[in-house]
Amino acid sequence: MRSNAGIRVIDAIGHVGAWAGAYCAGASACFVQLAGLGDAPDAPLLLSVFLASTGAYALDRVKLRDSWIDPADIEAQPERYAFLRAHSRLVRLAALLAIAAAGVIGLTISAWAPLASAMAAVGVVAYAPRPKKHRSRVKDVPWLKNLYVAAGISVFAALAGLAAHIRHEDRSIVGLFTALAAPGVIATLTLLMARVLVDAALCDLDDEASDARHGTRTFVTLLGPRRLWMLSGLIRLGLIGLTLAAWPCPWRARLVWGGAMVAGTLAVRVRRPRELRDVVDVRFAAEAVLATLALRWLAG
Repeated sequence: MRSNAGIRVIDAIGHVGAWAGAYCAGASACFVQLAGLGDAPDAPLLLSVFLASTGAYALDRVKLRDSWIDPADIEAQPERYAFLRAHSRLVRLAALLAIAAAGVIGLTISAWAPLASAMAAVGVVAYAPRPKKHRSRVKDVPWLKNLYVAAGISVFAALAGLAAHIRHEDRSIVGLFTALAAPGVIATLTLLMARVLVDAALCDLDDEASDARHGTRTFVTLLGPRRLWMLSGLIRLGLIGLTLAAWPCPWRARLVWGGAMVAGTLAVRVRRPRELRDVVDVRFAAEAVLATLALRWLAG
């Protein structure tokens, strides 16, 4: 059995956004492999993405000031926010240090890495800077809320993966964006964005009751939890099929990611967790590990 201290450490890791950072690192691995950029992403790439994403999520949770923390979030996740509010200054400092470290590590990949890390922080601040009052935030518009998260994570993962791939060839910003036009890259980015969009909607199931009370509209408050649960499962099955059929992507990567997504789907659907958010985050990272091991095995 795990000790109480061990459980508290694991909980704290989730509270500060490390599982969300692992999700984004998993997205980077997925992009690199399905886009045909390599069987295993470089360690600096994964570490930089992980630190930038963890720092950004931590900053989103504690905001720039304690008074800006969303009451709906506090109500939906009382244990998490009790921890975050008790350590808010330390979490903010750690978040900023993580984002800075991500930029420094990312310099081995691209000179634009520090700017990209800073923009990640700006992006989460713009998502929901203060509690909802009279003016709607990005977070309060259902289709925009999830699309914003999906586009942010997917494009960040794609640009980081491409920068790592072309760093010995064309290090210019023009070369980076030109690489986005490759058929395999377009197909992978589309699949990745769709996946993150569904995962973001699925994570809102945890906050359904508090969001409804505070007037925060999400897909789950509009569709209802049962309908969203069923619909997200059907869409995920469709994404598995589309992944297997994405001909611009290498067949080995399609095969292993299709298999990893089946395993990840069963892990969550056979016995639904009481809380989905951290499980969904860890699932993507676990699928990335499975896919990487499988690709290495197939490559001999």
